[in-house]
Amino acid sequence: MDKYLRRQVFSVKVYSSESSKICLHWMRTLQIYLRRIEDVTDEVKLDVLVSLLDTSVYMYIADCPTFEAAIALLDGVYMKPINEVFARHEVSTCRQEIG
Repeated sequence: MDKYLRRQVFSVKVYSSESSKICLHWMRTLQIYLRRIEDVTDEVKLDVLVSLLDTSVYMYIADCPTFEAAIALLDGVYMKPINEVFARHEVSTCRQEIG
């Protein structure tokens, strides 16, 4: 196991404005960590995932039987779609600064 890989507990509020960014980064670090484990099975992946979740986040995936189902559920909860109307408003009202 690479001693430089650190595991972080995932504890983000769903309504946080940064939840999508934090979730994306955390999922990526989880994938990197799981690649370093030898003999990783779906059951081991689910165990690692559960051990890295805060209690409030775990409640979303408590009934998931597989790792893929748990990841899909977390993606559905934390990955928010881009609001196109707001994005268009931001583009149309932006002003170029001097310099």
